[in-house]
Amino acid sequence: MSSVRNALWILSLGFWVGASAYFTFFATSGIFAALGFDRGGAVLAVLFPRYYLAGTIALGIALLMLLWRLIDVGRPTRALWVVLVLIGLSWVFNLVGEFYLLPQTDTALHEMQAGTAAASSRFATYHGISLGMNVVELFMSAIALIVIGARPQLLHPRLSRW
Repeated sequence: MSSVRNALWILSLGFWVGASAYFTFFATSGIFAALGFDRGGAVLAVLFPRYYLAGTIALGIALLMLLWRLIDVGRPTRALWVVLVLIGLSWVFNLVGEFYLLPQTDTALHEMQAGTAAASSRFATYHGISLGMNVVELFMSAIALIVIGARPQLLHPRLSRW
């Protein structure tokens, strides 16, 4: 059971780091470049809820499996606490993006398209906060993966450095 649990939290975390990096640094700019602002924005309006849902699920699985590991360990190491905090914060950032920032950004975008003057400033603010939190979340998740690679004992106490 331990190996299944380890596989689940590493695969889900690895999936999220890869998906988040691709979407953040490549897909969104490619969509805007190919489709322009209006059509690209329409495509991303469909993709973003799914993106955040994938993050909530992947980070949630990683967090649950890691908490289960924490219960089994008894006396956790500092590295295990670091990974737990990094994944937990990433999950919280993702939830804030999904349930607060995304609706606020969508509302501001629709108001901006309707010609409301203040909406452009609100859209830029929410979009900037969302992008910043997304990049921080990505780096926290990536650091958690690096710590796991540097400290394989987090997976099993008898593992040594590989």
